[in-house]
Amino acid sequence: MISNMRRNLYIKASEKWGENAQIIVAIEELSELSVQLAKILNGKNDGYDNLIDELADVRIMVEQIELNFGVSSIVENRMEEKLNRLEGMVSGAIEHVHKRT
Repeated sequence: MISNMRRNLYIKASEKWGENAQIIVAIEELSELSVQLAKILNGKNDGYDNLIDELADVRIMVEQIELNFGVSSIVENRMEEKLNRLEGMVSGAIEHVHKRT
């Protein structure tokens, strides 16, 4: 659930820059996160500060997109479904089709 303070800030950001611009920024932030994760896998990580920054940026933008599209509660419900499925896969009650060896 998005706090009222965040909700108001996200609405102001969308009013100032527009929803399309916020979508572009979200895409950019997701790309920057993928770069940081690739650096970690490639052994070029210079600590976790950049990763933490990118994770925070992505979470902020995801919340904005959820608000802009009016899907926050639907996403929360879907997350619960997916988390329950993950719990089943982890416990072995549900078979995971993409097992890694």
